[in-house]
Amino acid sequence: MAVPKFIHTAKGSWQGTSRLHLSFLPPEERITESNSSLKIETDERENFATLTYYWYHEGQRQQGTILLCGSSENKNLQMSWVDSWHQNFAIMNLEGSDTAAQYIQAKGNYSGGDEIWGWSIRLELQGDNLILSMDNHSPNGESEWAVQASYIRD
Repeated sequence: MAVPKFIHTAKGSWQGTSRLHLSFLPPEERITESNSSLKIETDERENFATLTYYWYHEGQRQQGTILLCGSSENKNLQMSWVDSWHQNFAIMNLEGSDTAAQYIQAKGNYSGGDEIWGWSIRLELQGDNLILSMDNHSPNGESEWAVQASYIRD
């Protein structure tokens, strides 16, 4: 296993804003924005990376962590994710592939009552900006953005 090449470029500290989208709220309350920070670190041998981010919801500081590992042989990518607000009851495991592009993306599942829902995480370098996106996928295949965070280097 090895850290995807994209992560080498993105290592370090980032500052920006995070937007949270809650479609079940009235339209005027669905999107909230807060300050956010993100830090990407790797182990000494660069076999895995840890992404830690902070954001705020209703004045309360929230934290998320993504553990990331990839295979240089078959380009598989694995993430484990936990977040104090979104995913605070279990660790979600997500799988994807390292495309050798300026982004990585993985998808996992979670139980929503009697149904299985999907969640995807994408981290993308767009010029000097680092974009963290999270989408929710309904059991019938519809996707909706949940988080869009944009960062610049600290």
